[in-house]
Amino acid sequence: MQARSSPASTNGSPAARWPAVAQRATAGSSGPTSGSRTSPTTAAALLEQLGAAPDVDRTEAVDPPRFLGPGDRVGDATIAAALTRYDAEILAADRAVRAIIDSAVAAEPVGEAPLVIIVSDHGEALGERQASHRVAFGHGALLYEEVVRVPWIVAWPGRLRPAVIDTPVSLVDLAATVMDLVDPGAGFETEGRSLVASVREGVEPAPAPIYVERRLFSSYPLDYLRGTEIALVDGPWKLIVNDGRRSPELYDLAADPGERRDLAGEHPQRASAMRRRVEGWRRERPLGRAARTVPVNRRAGELRALRALGYID
Repeated sequence: MQARSSPASTNGSPAARWPAVAQRATAGSSGPTSGSRTSPTTAAALLEQLGAAPDVDRTEAVDPPRFLGPGDRVGDATIAAALTRYDAEILAADRAVRAIIDSAVAAEPVGEAPLVIIVSDHGEALGERQASHRVAFGHGALLYEEVVRVPWIVAWPGRLRPAVIDTPVSLVDLAATVMDLVDPGAGFETEGRSLVASVREGVEPAPAPIYVERRLFSSYPLDYLRGTEIALVDGPWKLIVNDGRRSPELYDLAADPGERRDLAGEHPQRASAMRRRVEGWRRERPLGRAARTVPVNRRAGELRALRALGYID
């Protein structure tokens, strides 16, 4: 199943593809502008190298630049190295998830199987937007598909019908769906909807609009980060609205999954109608719109790690 998430934000909606058996899934619909994926052997070798040096500050050693200065550009070699490191992190996550699942299966009584749900809170920018937005790598700054489109995988052997759901959904639907699976009729109150019929029987859910909100930045490393940014996905159409200096952007994801051609100028009425819906959505949610400054007492290494992950700026 596809799901969309708000990167490093409290509100959001992801788009995920969801087979009943865990599978490798990428977080975006378009690849980097340059560079190529590395082989699993190369990624595994890098993972073993990093694992052999536990005292290394992996944040500084691995993470390339996030934001770029005017005229700066990341070269092909840097992108290729970032892809290798990113694939190594995916491999590490795969191994960790496998260990957790194996432990859960071993803990179940004979004949029983655990309910396993795998989702992601965001994808990752890997050089796709450096020319247009001065963002080289990372997440949290942009709402394009490579960052907000994530996998949603559910497995419960003997209880769920294997299927792949093509209709995009939101991660705000996750809590309601889980509660419906484990405690039907509990009446769990949440903004999301239950997708239990899709999980159990493999039927496509009714299409519903998906709203995604970018987190607020306090230091404004780029001008367009000064304002709130929200995306609305409705069918194949996606509108991105920014309170800062950027104009609204409209994309047809069916024809342009990489979001390279802004159609707001060609479809002004559709863009205006979707923007009004975004404004209505915001009015219904008045809290959490202002950035908050919270004192943090952390060591320098922890702050570097949090900053690299996009949780502070």
